[in-house]
Amino acid sequence: MKRPCVILLGVFLTLSLPVLASASLVTGADSFNFTDDYILVESNVSQCDPVASNPLNGVTLTSAAYYSSTSDSYLYLYQLINDSPDSATIHRLAVTEFEGLQSGTQTGYLDANPGIFQVGTAAPLFSDISVVDSTVGFYLEVLVDEVSKVMFVASSLAPSDEYATALVQNSGQANGQVIVPSMQTTPVPEPVTMALLGLGGLLIGNRKK
Repeated sequence: MKRPCVILLGVFLTLSLPVLASASLVTGADSFNFTDDYILVESNVSQCDPVASNPLNGVTLTSAAYYSSTSDSYLYLYQLINDSPDSATIHRLAVTEFEGLQSGTQTGYLDANPGIFQVGTAAPLFSDISVVDSTVGFYLEVLVDEVSKVMFVASSLAPSDEYATALVQNSGQANGQVIVPSMQTTPVPEPVTMALLGLGGLLIGNRKK
């Protein structure tokens, strides 16, 4: 009599996997060459706003998008700085509106500190991905006066024209603005394309004369 219940539970868990998947972290990823390959596309530093009903104060969230011409892909980087006056430890970072997430999306942290990022010591313990909610989260412990390692999410999509909301939390919460990818991003013309467009404009101008 117990077998139908077990089968139903197995079906439920199988259907639930694409919705909330645990992503294996790539730890200490030094394979990304930020000198010769990845170039900075955009960066932002956000002083997080405490949520009024349950505030978490003194958190800075830095984000950036890097592009690799070799792999034609992007890395979205995030770092937390904890200057909490309340001696609060940060336990989670959740980035919402992260388009294009899949159950196998690569997440991790860097040993290097490219661009505007600081040297961090607090590495994330694990991450989770919600495909339905377009949310990627990192679980970690960032103590007061501590900086996290630079966390990354790999994507094939270019950055959005608008910032998204990231939730930083322990028993309290704060919201920061971060860079995320978008399905609707308009491709930036390559230099050759721009040159051809300019030449076409000159030819049209000369013809009118």
